[in-house]
Amino acid sequence: MNSKKYLIISLMIFLIILFLKIKNNYKSDSIQSIFNQGGYILSFDDNYIHNWYKISSLLDKYKCKATFFVSGFGYLDNESINILLELQNKGHEIALHTLNHKSAIKYLLKSDLNNYIQYEINPELDSMNFYGFSPKTFSYPYGDNNVMMDSVLLEKFELLRDVTDSQRHFYSMFFKEYDQLDEIFITNKSSNVIKGLGIDKNYNVSINDINKIFNRLSKNNEMVIFYCHNPVKKAYKKFQIEIDYLENFLILTNEYNLKSYRFMDLISN
Repeated sequence: MNSKKYLIISLMIFLIILFLKIKNNYKSDSIQSIFNQGGYILSFDDNYIHNWYKISSLLDKYKCKATFFVSGFGYLDNESINILLELQNKGHEIALHTLNHKSAIKYLLKSDLNNYIQYEINPELDSMNFYGFSPKTFSYPYGDNNVMMDSVLLEKFELLRDVTDSQRHFYSMFFKEYDQLDEIFITNKSSNVIKGLGIDKNYNVSINDINKIFNRLSKNNEMVIFYCHNPVKKAYKKFQIEIDYLENFLILTNEYNLKSYRFMDLISN
């Protein structure tokens, strides 16, 4: 067998295995939920604090309590910290997203896990505690994690937010039936590491996709954690979510009578 044929066959085998692996995450089997009402978690990442504050009245309008995963808290000015305190007083969750928003996987290629905790996690916990925040949950920058890292971080946090594999890789464009993606649907507390679905403009999750997801949540009393970043009027860059899209999302939560949860609310469930 010449090298060209071998390469083609190897590539075909790889693609078949890849397809079967990702297909396994798309199931239609009914799973019994522990929740008595379908719900959703809306989370925001990084430190677009002023834009978060601008949409706080929109969240209030639709009775949404969001989770804000803040990165770089130790670098924030007093105005930004006061905004976060106000958001917390409104009932929103302020959670942690590292100091410098570095990929944990890439960080560990050059350093070790102890340094990651010492320089990316502990200073943020200290700063947030000093100003009256007690973060109980954490989200990974870029969704980069591994089992060892999960184990260590679960000594400091009750819950960790990962991202769905179906948005992590190049083949995500081939899988659009998000309402069949079982790995994002929360039915119980079998794991403290929970995969979220990105809904920024660059993820191309349509309102019709959201409608299908909400229909399943309502029927099965399940829950999904959604994440986004920077709410803007018009999205021109990656990791922006348009405010009109966000409002349509929230309108649908009311139409389906879905309960708004913060990520930390899952701790007691």
